[in-house]
Amino acid sequence: MHFENVKKTVLSVSCLFIVASKTEATDVHRLDGYIHRNVQELIQVDDFFIFKVSGKSYTLDSRRIKKIIDDSGTIIFEKMDLTAKKIVIPGSPIRFIFTKNGEYAADGTWKSKGIFQISGYPPDGVYFQYADSGKLERKFTIKNNALNGPCTVLYPSGYESRIGDFVDNKEVGMSKLFYQTGELKGES
Repeated sequence: MHFENVKKTVLSVSCLFIVASKTEATDVHRLDGYIHRNVQELIQVDDFFIFKVSGKSYTLDSRRIKKIIDDSGTIIFEKMDLTAKKIVIPGSPIRFIFTKNGEYAADGTWKSKGIFQISGYPPDGVYFQYADSGKLERKFTIKNNALNGPCTVLYPSGYESRIGDFVDNKEVGMSKLFYQTGELKGES
């Protein structure tokens, strides 16, 4: 009896959340090439999209969706693979090439300590920079054509080396530094 009461409470909270995030859409394009047409009652809950087509309900992880288009033809969700490649030329500033889904989007360089300059218009989102070995080296956020948000640098082991914040391409506040074991080293 007690379990049934808990279950009912959880269901009512979930329903309230779902109704609050309902969106209208026409097509849901999956990565495997299939397109759900005439989508109704599209809702997003965390990383999942729930919708109906001809009365049948579907739940898809957002990682399986290429894009979602609303009834006016506007893309309301699009999977983006955002990456940055570091180019090091001795005697020159370190340069980064930003790509969206493998296509060039913009580039940038460090102008001085803590100041970054972007040329071009990279899409907003979280970017991932990989070492030649394929391991993740750095992740950072670009918003409004600038570094805006957290920037995390990783050791080859995968542990965080440095965590800092950026506002309009400038590092702000104190960055946390870590040992290769993952223990906090200090702030700078």
